[in-house]
Amino acid sequence: MTSSSSPPKNKTSPKRNETDEIGVPIIDISQADESKLIVQIAEACSSWGFFQITSHGIPTQLLQDFKAQMEVFFDLP
Repeated sequence: MTSSSSPPKNKTSPKRNETDEIGVPIIDISQADESKLIVQIAEACSSWGFFQITSHGIPTQLLQDFKAQMEVFFDLP
């Protein structure tokens, strides 16, 4: 499988402030304009099917622990 910097075929890029290295939308949920946030999420979902959120307030240690447990799970036979 190859990675691409464009959305899946027949999809348009959502209007957004930021993307990761392959173009997946990154949405800052701390922004004050709730209607803009809703539009960004809807566009990301319709064009990519997923997105990354920032400013969610989840502690870094919890995210690291979660990732470690995912790796343990997916390494199971």
